[in-house]
Amino acid sequence: MGALEYNVTPPITVSATGGTTSGNYFTLKAAFDKINDGTHKGAITIKIAQNTTETASAVLYKTGYNSASNYASVNIYPTATCTVSGTLAAPLVELNGATNVTINGSLNQGNASAALSLNTWTHIAMTCDTTSNIRLFINGVVVYGPTAITGTLSSGASVPFTIGQNYAGSSY
Repeated sequence: MGALEYNVTPPITVSATGGTTSGNYFTLKAAFDKINDGTHKGAITIKIAQNTTETASAVLYKTGYNSASNYASVNIYPTATCTVSGTLAAPLVELNGATNVTINGSLNQGNASAALSLNTWTHIAMTCDTTSNIRLFINGVVVYGPTAITGTLSSGASVPFTIGQNYAGSSY
């Protein structure tokens, strides 16, 4: 029998206006590491095409934190319905002094109003109607939905709903 060959496409694509202008990575952490070490420079776009599982925190440092890192902006968005997930005892994504970073959860940046800004108060709400359709609102504007969900929504005290956590692990 011959060997079975299987090509795997990394789910993260990076394009940049300086340094190495393109790259493909299996995790967001790997992409951030290449930005941090100066491989990708200038205006940087990170596209996420498939689910990824982070096994360590994806940390993006501020531009110039070392002698090699030099980016003007970082724009991150999905090109397919997917998630970046992980079960870490630390932040999944950390922007350590990083500025000019946009994380847009809309497919192919389809809804610019879904992008959140750092250091800006943002009202986020989710509703579920009697037919199990959910909607996500940002500052009063529907940015996701209506989308039918399956399964059971639990409202018991044993299943907390948390939007954010502090570094100590307790809810805000």
